[in-house]
Amino acid sequence: MRKPTVYSTGVLRRQPDTVTATVNLINFCRTEDVWVEIWDWSSYTTPQRISVLIGDNDEVHFPYCLRPNSLAVMYAPLQGVTFYEVRVVHAGGNNLIANTFGRNLNLEAQEGNTVLDSQFVTVDLDCFEKASE
Repeated sequence: MRKPTVYSTGVLRRQPDTVTATVNLINFCRTEDVWVEIWDWSSYTTPQRISVLIGDNDEVHFPYCLRPNSLAVMYAPLQGVTFYEVRVVHAGGNNLIANTFGRNLNLEAQEGNTVLDSQFVTVDLDCFEKASE
């Protein structure tokens, strides 16, 4: 079993009309466990996790089992959020693609809040544990 990789958008500034951060996940190969985290960085320190939803406002329980040749659309409300980050964690390599968009009330993508799969950055979150030692 491959080790999951953490992919991050980095911190994004929410555009004024953006009401949700939406993450589209598509899986081309075998079933993969996926985690999606959306963090509120508005305080500049101690980010707060925002609940991730799917379908008719159902909270997602992670890991989410993404079957082959399937699409999952997840989202989180961003009202009151100035800065946010999207993290996607999976071991699917190039066979799992994640794109994220800020959406307005009409579900239109908001300029400046779009991060495509190739723009995510891999991060080693173990560095936080090592820094405190």
